[in-house]
Amino acid sequence: MMTLLQFSAELSTILTIASWYLADLSKAQGKQELFTHQSPQKLKILREHALSGE
Repeated sequence: MMTLLQFSAELSTILTIASWYLADLSKAQGKQELFTHQSPQKLKILREHALSGE
């Protein structure tokens, strides 16, 4: 909560730990978007294999 208060106070510096957390969030969001785009392709392949009886 303190980090949000500091951001709202418009400080010119960001705590190192806050920047690490923001970087981690950014990475997680990128992975989530990649998974959501790849998931339909994987499901299509799995469905084709299931229907073909392989």
